[in-house]
Amino acid sequence: MLPIAIHRVTTLDLNVRPRPWPFAEERRTEIEAHFAIKQREKPKIWNGRILLARDPVFAGDRFSARYFDADFASFLAWRDWGFPDRGVFNGFGMGALRCSDGAFVLGEMGQHTANAGASIFPRARPTSTTSAAARSI
Repeated sequence: MLPIAIHRVTTLDLNVRPRPWPFAEERRTEIEAHFAIKQREKPKIWNGRILLARDPVFAGDRFSARYFDADFASFLAWRDWGFPDRGVFNGFGMGALRCSDGAFVLGEMGQHTANAGASIFPRARPTSTTSAAARSI
């Protein structure tokens, strides 16, 4: 695991394009079997579309990356199996809201989710729909 690093950025250079993900293509049968088990455990999870990224570059105050569309089942298998494709990362922004007393605002993931009970900063996973909406603004 890489050490945690915090970078201050003022410019984002992020693009979204269809790109193949060899991990998802080569392990499709295993991924589908894994997701079927997860759905039996958590019937409300669904195999929607999400965005993952590769090729991160920090240059001064600029962050660049290339995003691609993937299915949640492939993401979940990639995560659960120890991130076997090290060239891909799960990268999205989130606010760390801090109260006047110094405490941070956190939420708890619902029991029906893949991360049930986890305490997290409020956020939403980017999808091809949200990225299309952002491009139209």
